[in-house]
Amino acid sequence: FKVAGVHAPDGSAHESIVKIGRKMTNLENASAAMMKLRDSKTALSQDVEELKATLARHGDGSLLRGWRRHMDPEGELQVNFQDFIQACARLSYFGDTLAIFGLDPDPNLLGFQSLAPEEGAVLEKFKHWMKATFGSPAAFFAAAAGNGEKELNRQAFCTKSVAVGYEDQDELNLVFDCCDTNGGGEDSIFYEDLIFLEADEEARSLSHYTAKLGKLMEWKQSAAQEYWEFQQQRELAKKEGSGFHQAHRRAPRPWLDRYFDEMPAVKSQLKVYRIKEQCHRSRSARNQFQEHVRRTFGNDIRAWRKSLAPTSFEITQQSVRSYCGTHNLKVHAKDVWDGLDKDHDGVVHFDDYNVRQAMALAKFQLWARQSFGSCEAIWRQPDAAAVSRTLTGIWFPEKA
Repeated sequence: FKVAGVHAPDGSAHESIVKIGRKMTNLENASAAMMKLRDSKTALSQDVEELKATLARHGDGSLLRGWRRHMDPEGELQVNFQDFIQACARLSYFGDTLAIFGLDPDPNLLGFQSLAPEEGAVLEKFKHWMKATFGSPAAFFAAAAGNGEKELNRQAFCTKSVAVGYEDQDELNLVFDCCDTNGGGEDSIFYEDLIFLEADEEARSLSHYTAKLGKLMEWKQSAAQEYWEFQQQRELAKKEGSGFHQAHRRAPRPWLDRYFDEMPAVKSQLKVYRIKEQCHRSRSARNQFQEHVRRTFGNDIRAWRKSLAPTSFEITQQSVRSYCGTHNLKVHAKDVWDGLDKDHDGVVHFDDYNVRQAMALAKFQLWARQSFGSCEAIWRQPDAAAVSRTLTGIWFPEKA
């Protein structure tokens, strides 16, 4: 089988064709969305419905599950602009994301209730009902699961709620879908899946901490049991190999004494810890870097034009190192780069750094080309010349 002049096995060639077809479909959808000329109110309403349908499709038929899976894994019921744009890109959604994000009065966040008022009202209603009836998600879970069970299925969730006074079965199914982010027909949740429904923010943070601490204790017990089994195997191996010479193939080896460090549970936990620690360091370093850039230059675009990338809209790791050294920034340059270069391609484009400002520049460029033919032509307009002479007393039309 031959694709683009390259011979490949049938399976891999078919997979390549499928990927190319998927990319072409995404490009066609994006082009169609960009070419739509509709009334603004009607267009926004249609875009919102399309986004809700996309989330429901990726949430196994549930809008709430799709929101939790792709927009809001932590259950905060709100998302910032950067995460919102990235989630829309992963979902291949090409509506007017700026207009949708502007539905929320807070310019920095999009709340779920602003996107889906009816479903958001159901969640708020259940949160306050659970707080008034049981006091906390932990008390509700204990009452509904019973007998110290660690899992709660849909039937028990709905039955207990109805028995205590929550009447709407359809609303209960919506809430359960929001808690059951895994889906897949298992229809069961754990206590940790309910914590985000805690109405009190301080109590919610404490519950998250307690749940993580409980998981850590369970892991320690599991690791201790596994370590005990390894120790027993070690003693047996020593007894078996004690009668052999040190160079014999069945004699105990010195490097096998590190049983605890080599245990699968310990190695796995250490790996997860290192990954989480690296993510935390890179995120913190990136935030410090961006705060310094905005504090020094006022905004990201000016910083890129003046310092980071004067001749282009992309930076490399060397650019970040140079900036940190020049400004004596007390942060590790590699951690900053790890936080910026999320796709690990060695280059960070401006739309990766600040999506919102990049989209604003793109809209301005489109307007300039449609109105004047090019961005350079703006400087030759009489209004621009008059403003420039008023502010500076000079005029250089060729400076663009």
